[in-house]
Amino acid sequence: MSSDPSKRRNRTQRSCQPCRIGKLRCNRELPCSECVKRSRETSCVYAQQVQESMAYRSQARVMRQKLDNLERVVKSLRQGAAGDAAERSSKQATADPAATVRDDETSSQQQIDIPQGKYRITANEEAFVGPAHWESIVNDIAEVRAYLEDDPSVQESSDGVLNNESSPSDAGAVKTPDLFCNGHSVLTIQELVGTLPPKATCDRLVAAWFNSMDNYKHIVHIPTFQRQYAQFWRSQSHISPVWLALLFNILALGSQYLSKEPAFDDASQPGAQLHSLASHAIHLADYAKPKMYILEALILYIRYGQMKSDESQLRLWLTLGLVTRLSTRMGLFRDPSYCEGISPFVAEMRRRVWHCICYMDICFSYQIGLVSAIHGLPANAALPSNLNDSDFDPESKVLPPAWPMDKYTNLTYVIIMGQLTNVFAEAVTLSNAMSPPGCSEIEKLETKIRTIGNEMPENLRMRPLDKSFGDPPALIMERLRLDLVYTKAICVLYRRYLCSDRHEDRRKCTESADQILALHALLDEAAQPTGQLESCHYQEIRDCMDCFILAGIITGVEISDAYRHPAGSAKQCYSSVQLEHMRKMLRTSCDIWMRWTFAPRKARRAAFAMIGMLDKHASPKSTPVQPELRADESTSLPDGVVISTNAQIDGPALVDGGFWTDDMNSAIDYDSFLNMDTPDPSSFQDIFDTPFDDSGMNWVSHIIVSYHVQKQLADSISRACGTH
Repeated sequence: MSSDPSKRRNRTQRSCQPCRIGKLRCNRELPCSECVKRSRETSCVYAQQVQESMAYRSQARVMRQKLDNLERVVKSLRQGAAGDAAERSSKQATADPAATVRDDETSSQQQIDIPQGKYRITANEEAFVGPAHWESIVNDIAEVRAYLEDDPSVQESSDGVLNNESSPSDAGAVKTPDLFCNGHSVLTIQELVGTLPPKATCDRLVAAWFNSMDNYKHIVHIPTFQRQYAQFWRSQSHISPVWLALLFNILALGSQYLSKEPAFDDASQPGAQLHSLASHAIHLADYAKPKMYILEALILYIRYGQMKSDESQLRLWLTLGLVTRLSTRMGLFRDPSYCEGISPFVAEMRRRVWHCICYMDICFSYQIGLVSAIHGLPANAALPSNLNDSDFDPESKVLPPAWPMDKYTNLTYVIIMGQLTNVFAEAVTLSNAMSPPGCSEIEKLETKIRTIGNEMPENLRMRPLDKSFGDPPALIMERLRLDLVYTKAICVLYRRYLCSDRHEDRRKCTESADQILALHALLDEAAQPTGQLESCHYQEIRDCMDCFILAGIITGVEISDAYRHPAGSAKQCYSSVQLEHMRKMLRTSCDIWMRWTFAPRKARRAAFAMIGMLDKHASPKSTPVQPELRADESTSLPDGVVISTNAQIDGPALVDGGFWTDDMNSAIDYDSFLNMDTPDPSSFQDIFDTPFDDSGMNWVSHIIVSYHVQKQLADSISRACGTH
């Protein structure tokens, strides 16, 4: 049977339309090479069946990648199950060096497109699980099966936790633990909105916080919040509990910054009431399901607690543990660039929030003498970009290029503080190591710390006050904070060598402590009436106090140790001139503590103990004969910082709602500095006679940062004094 010549065979068109018409060689890409060569990419169109075929091939390629990832995970699990797998691999590599090269090549190839885990971001919840977790594997298998079988029910039946959205019928099945309302009945959304102050008052409180020098402002994108805030006052029918929690916390912080007098633990204050309402909103937001703004609300909730009370720090630290767990659940420790479906705006704000959590966890943990829960996590989240809030918004398709670091933005200080905080955490880890770290480790970390200091932008370097006349107070405070963290990192790195034979390491520690004490005096001078930092809120000064306590304790320990060892002994490394300078600097610092009525209780206790130690060694007969001061033994101060050691150091208490009075020469009543029973200062001498050891968290950590230990110590001393 012959074929009909009038019927032509319909061949599938593989070339694009322009190449078919022009009879060109099409490489069947989209756009093809010929169309690209002729600048007609938009005209490169294929027939419908070709487009479907290309889409099929693209989807098949994605499925093959998923299968490859699953195969790698299964292989890694299989290899991990054999306990002697590493030993066998080592023996095989020794026997066959060529095999090692092949394995390295294979390993380097497999590092390409390694899955970073699974994200799910919805309006109700944000969740993340690691790439080796069973939920990630189940979701990958479900997608492959759904593709191969073309059955939508397959994917629905194989969903893991990441794909389960709460339904109305499931609401309340598992109740969120009540960690914020203390058993009180939780207010409804309508009741919470009804408790808000008038809009004019709210405007004033919100502006007060955004205009403050608070370290945590950058986690809230100001233009976006302003739009949401305006929308809230236009219509309150569909308000989110989590956004309402954020608003209440901002109002509480704003109330605190408007207050010019410390009112610690006063539940009748407006800020305390707003803070309590924020806890109701956090509970209503179902904080156990992480979602947008829940971390910001919790961070500001903790921040207010830090400002109000010295006695609830441990409870706040436990709340911070909840924040760190929620942040890892949301996958903030992984850089958002590895996650599809996250907009550039959300990605940048996630970096800011993660950086803020790291900063809070490291600093807060150190302050109460505990180990950071977040440092050491295998995180790859980048630091925030050096961008102003006005440089990007939720509609941004891509982030603009970051400004150079010498261009000052509202994130420049935050980025550098993040770098310093990270190396400070490393210094704390080395300082608390169970076994003494090697000299190479310490020198390497010191080099890292000093490199960050040397690379700091010029406008953020500490400079004398007489060279900062035109600088705003916020910029001066940022310089001072950065310099404090920088020098504190050196102190912590070398603190284990105090009272030891390693004179050079001791000097590095005490010289850094001396710089901190000089900054303490500088801050006190600048914060006086008519000073350059007069407008600073007392909370902004309180944020620096742990650095000053640490420096005072270090100096006091070395002074006490110097009087316990005769001249020429192996542990004597200070000249009489140096010791006199250290005594005057410490005395000045102690007097500042006694004059600052907003100082925390632990600081005033430590100051009282150091005053007793200084008074004990004040008599000439107890002063040891020291070798003459050498040129390389001089105690360094920050450039341009000059402390007058002959100045009157006695000062007044709080008068007329201020921190200082005009009469700066009035005497301090040390016996009633805290309205409590004060023990004999000489009873504290055992503290300074106790040498440092290498056993991690030693006595200095406790006297500086553990209020509970200090309270027990004071109670014991009071009881002992009462028996005499």
